[in-house]
Amino acid sequence: MVVISRPNVPLIPEMITVHLGEPDDDAENITVPFPDYIKNVVSIEIYPTWPESAIEANIYSIITFTLYKLFNNEYRNNGYKFDITNSALDQPFQPEREIPANISFIVDLIFTSYLIRRGEQTPAYTPYCNDIDIVTDIPVDANFEPYPLYPLKLGAFGQDVYTLQKELNRIGKNYPTIPKIDDDDIGIFGVQTDTAVKEFQRIFNLIQDGVVGSATWYKIKYVYNSVKGLSESIGLPEQEIESKISWKEGDSGIWIKVLQYYLHVIGCYYPDIPIIDITGYFGPDTTEAVKALQRKYNIKEDGIVGIQTWYHLDKDYKSIINNIPEGCLESKTLYPGYILSLGMADQNVTLMQTYLQKISEFYPNIPTVEITGVYDDQTEAAVKVIQEEYLNLKDYERLIGPNTWNQIALLYENLPIQESK
Repeated sequence: MVVISRPNVPLIPEMITVHLGEPDDDAENITVPFPDYIKNVVSIEIYPTWPESAIEANIYSIITFTLYKLFNNEYRNNGYKFDITNSALDQPFQPEREIPANISFIVDLIFTSYLIRRGEQTPAYTPYCNDIDIVTDIPVDANFEPYPLYPLKLGAFGQDVYTLQKELNRIGKNYPTIPKIDDDDIGIFGVQTDTAVKEFQRIFNLIQDGVVGSATWYKIKYVYNSVKGLSESIGLPEQEIESKISWKEGDSGIWIKVLQYYLHVIGCYYPDIPIIDITGYFGPDTTEAVKALQRKYNIKEDGIVGIQTWYHLDKDYKSIINNIPEGCLESKTLYPGYILSLGMADQNVTLMQTYLQKISEFYPNIPTVEITGVYDDQTEAAVKVIQEEYLNLKDYERLIGPNTWNQIALLYENLPIQESK
């Protein structure tokens, strides 16, 4: 068996309509979220005391059977107004049934996966055979964004983070133990978002790791859709969102510098990607570098940096970070590949504080920083001065992205004390 991620296969439905009886019975039709239907059927057909591997195998089979019926439109093609029944022709389903926690947990993890016969694309009618593969991370065919190409966690930024935060804030009105994410952090996956995600995961019996993988992403989507009013919207003005969705020629600002930093480094490593300057303006040279990257990965060559292009850029940077040719960047201390923000605590925060403390000894205009390992108010104040005086930044201040990281490293590496070592 082979596990295949996101092949060219049909999508997972958002909802499923179940007829509570034989097809021609005068019975009720009820529409439920697809994962809730799977949980219900699984809780009837198997025991929660079974080994986890046995439960998971049966869930794959139940998902696959359900999708086979739906993708073939067996009932709707014959004039019925439902997708499946709870009769012996299909699978048992009992409204309002209590779902065991372990079954709910496993379904949330794998409901966007199913079985196919090797070489085919649609769900296998008979999963109990030897020539099967599991396809995973299939997008949900719904009025919400599909799971991104990679998990969201501390340091991530962009449109998917922005949408996630707005939805968590709305869900928090119904589940008040989920802390509100301040507007200052919108678009940046910082400590507030990490805390909110972990609390959401606790409430809904998901792994409490603060990482938004497929299970957490779709659970947030379904819960958000269930709690929001029909007239509610999470959107900012369209022009404000646009800068977070994608970047294209003519754009400028801090995010363009971040983008150009990555492109510059990738260009140092791959001879077919032109090396560009980090100017903060998305000009024709940046467009050509983006198109070269898109050609390299066989994705749409439009010169626009959307989520797919950014995914390849970010992934590539992290894969070559320890092999960047000497002289590519002015500083020797390489950016780790994620944004440091207020409240974060790790070895890279400690490293930046160490540098800032030394820098402040030679540059009295830069506030003194204590080495605590936590991105605190003192660190924020020092970073803000460096950004204003050396990088001329005004938007999204006090975050340590690649350009701020490089500037701090450059100042530190050129201190007189360093030259004497």
